[in-house]
Amino acid sequence: MLKKLSSGFRSLFLVFFFSICFLLPFEPRFLATVEILTVLFFLLAHSPRSIFLRLRKRREAVPFFLFFLLTACSCFYSENKTEWARQVEVKLPFLVIPLLVWGAGIDRHRARTGILVFVAGCAAACTALLCLAGVDYIATGNDMVWLYTGFSRFMHVSYFGMYLLVCIAWLFMDGLEDRYVFPRKYTAAILLFMLCLVLVSAKITWVALIVSSLFFALYYARRRQQVLKALSIIGFFALLPLLLYLVSPNVRIRIDAIGKEIAGRHRYTAPQNMGSTTIRMVIWEDAWPQVCANLPWGTGAGDVQGMLIENYRKRDMQMAIEKKLNMHDEYLQQLAGLGIPGLLLFVFMAALPALLCRRPYRFAGFLFTFTVLTVALTESILERQAGTIFFCLAGVLLITAYGKETAPVPNS
Repeated sequence: MLKKLSSGFRSLFLVFFFSICFLLPFEPRFLATVEILTVLFFLLAHSPRSIFLRLRKRREAVPFFLFFLLTACSCFYSENKTEWARQVEVKLPFLVIPLLVWGAGIDRHRARTGILVFVAGCAAACTALLCLAGVDYIATGNDMVWLYTGFSRFMHVSYFGMYLLVCIAWLFMDGLEDRYVFPRKYTAAILLFMLCLVLVSAKITWVALIVSSLFFALYYARRRQQVLKALSIIGFFALLPLLLYLVSPNVRIRIDAIGKEIAGRHRYTAPQNMGSTTIRMVIWEDAWPQVCANLPWGTGAGDVQGMLIENYRKRDMQMAIEKKLNMHDEYLQQLAGLGIPGLLLFVFMAALPALLCRRPYRFAGFLFTFTVLTVALTESILERQAGTIFFCLAGVLLITAYGKETAPVPNS
C-alpha cells in the first residue's frame, strides 16, 4: 500500500514538474501554486535519506545552494525588509530546482523530456502570440502589434528571446546528433522560433542571434561536413534581422535611435527624453563609483535597489522610481549586491552546462552559456523569477540530460 502511494506521489511530482517546464514561457500568476504542489509531492514521494544520498553525488548542486545562501545571508542585515523578502523569494529556484531534479533522481531520459516539454511550451507561447497579434491587427490595422510590445504580453521580450535562442540550439543539436535526417517538425519549430525571435526585436537577443550563427555554422560543418550549407546558415540567421530592419520603419527607427543615444547621451538633460539605451547607460554610470566603493563584498543584495532609487531621485527619473528599475546588467548587479564572490558564482553556474555536458552534446550547453552571459550584459536576468527559474531549470536539465550519469539511489 505504501509503495503504491509513494509511486502515485512520484507520478504527481513529475506531472507538476513538467507543468512548470511547459508553463514557464507564459509566466502565469498561478505558476507559484504549481511550484508549491510540485515541492509538496516531491517531499511526499522521496524520503529525506534518499534525497540526501542523491544530492551527495551531485557536486554541481553546491554552487546553486551556495549562491542562494550567500544572497539570503547578505540580505540579513538589510534595513529594507521588503526587498530582503523579495530577493529571497526570487532566488529560491537556486535552492529548489537542483533539490527537485537531483534530489528526486530524475534520470537522463526524463531530463531530456523536461527540455522537450519546455520547447513545446515555447512553441505554444509563440503560436499564441502570433494568433493574438493577428487578431489585434485585424481589429486595429496597426502593424506594431507584430513587434516588441505585442510580444511582451507574457513576459519581457529579452527573457522570451533568451528562451527561444536556447530552444533553437537544443533542437539544432538534437536533430543533428540523434538522427541522420533532420526531422521536419524540428525544422518547423526552429523557423517558428526564428520568426518570433526576430519579431520581439529585443536588441541584445538580435546580437546573440547573429553572433551565435557562427557557432551554428561551425557545428553543422563539423557534424555534416557540408561547408556551403554551413555558410547558408550564417546568411539565414544574419539576414532575418537585417530584412526586418529594411522592411519595418518602426524597427529601423528603434535601431537607429540606439546609435544616437550612445553618441549623444550627455545632451539629454530631461529624464523624459531618455531612451532605453540612455537609461541603461545612466544607471551604469551613476552606479559604478558606488559598486567600486563596496568591493570586494558588495552592499548586500537587499540594499542594491535602495542605492539605485537614490540615484534616480538625484536625476529626477520618476519613471525609473515608479517601475523600480534594476541595474539592467547582471554583472554589475552581482558586483553591487554580493561583490566579487557573487559575480564569480554567477559566471561559474552559467558556464556549468558548457563544461559538464559531454561530447558531442556539448553544443547545447555552450549555446546556453553564451546566450545567458550575452543577455546578462543588458538585463539583470536574476532579478525576476522568469530569469532565475529558467537559469536553474534549463541549466540543471542540460547537465542531467547530457552530463555524466550518476549511479541511481533507490527510494527508501
